[in-house]
Amino acid sequence: MNNYHIKVFVNHLELLSKFLTKIEVHVNSDPSILKARLIDGMLPLFAQVEIAASFSLRTSCPIASVGVVSFSQENKSFLGLQAQLRETVDYLVKLDDVPSDLSGCDITDMAGPVEVKLPAFDFINNFAFPNFFFHLSMVYAIARASGMPATKGDFDGIHKYPTGFSFEE
Repeated sequence: MNNYHIKVFVNHLELLSKFLTKIEVHVNSDPSILKARLIDGMLPLFAQVEIAASFSLRTSCPIASVGVVSFSQENKSFLGLQAQLRETVDYLVKLDDVPSDLSGCDITDMAGPVEVKLPAFDFINNFAFPNFFFHLSMVYAIARASGMPATKGDFDGIHKYPTGFSFEE
């Protein structure tokens, strides 16, 4: 992959897809977890997934000089979220073939109700990545708070813990 940001997004969206499958199996396909929130006033799990996918496109499309696309599905189900993740990853992989020059590109986006305009490198590292990882973390946190057995390995794909491992003594 030529564009490091795309590699990061693709890797973590693929991990998110695997984690979503693990959640679905754990809850016996009960879709109610998709509406679960960490606390009142925060977005539900399904929205956290959608926003993570959205940040990858809101970053990568402008850098590739193409209009921002969305693969959000009307069907807010495990199937719909998996379709969104798959289509987003497929699109990002295609964008990776597009040469980019981060030095000559500014990206304008919204941070809540406030417009943000940053050079591409700053946008990626100071806005997009932190927001992308925040929303990924919320998926993990909501699942854990809902009783899902998960480890840091589900989040980063690197950590490996034996079954039954606990940091508690």
